[in-house]
Amino acid sequence: MTDHSFLANLMLILMALSLAIALVAVVWSSYVSLQQKKRARSYRHQAMKSSQGEGSEAKQGKRGLSGRNVTVIVAAGTILLLLITFLLASASPLMINGQPFESGFWLRAADMFIVSSVVLLIVAAGVYAYAEYVSKKLSHSSYPNDQAQDS
Repeated sequence: MTDHSFLANLMLILMALSLAIALVAVVWSSYVSLQQKKRARSYRHQAMKSSQGEGSEAKQGKRGLSGRNVTVIVAAGTILLLLITFLLASASPLMINGQPFESGFWLRAADMFIVSSVVLLIVAAGVYAYAEYVSKKLSHSSYPNDQAQDS
């Protein structure tokens, strides 16, 4: 027979290792992304200087959120969601394989990831549905204008 506490400890170690690898990947990806954006911003700034203001009026009238703002909003929202779901998570002991599991931190962490995953899936579905709605609305509203200009 296998030792259940050994397997439970192994699973906890693998979960912690997976979390550490994911955090390193997030930090590295964020760093590389910010470096690329800084380079792109520098190139745009140089291009605008060389064009001596041509087309700057069109850029000032641009609507919507910049990529940087979207990145900051998504990252801050995700961190806030994780914090809130961790604080509201249950730390009630569970019976696992006939043995009580009472580690409050890991119970909260597991609950946090489950609830956050469900919330993020619902938010993603909502954003996708909204984007499809706006896309269809814009494509239908642009047809009469295009046909009027062609004739």
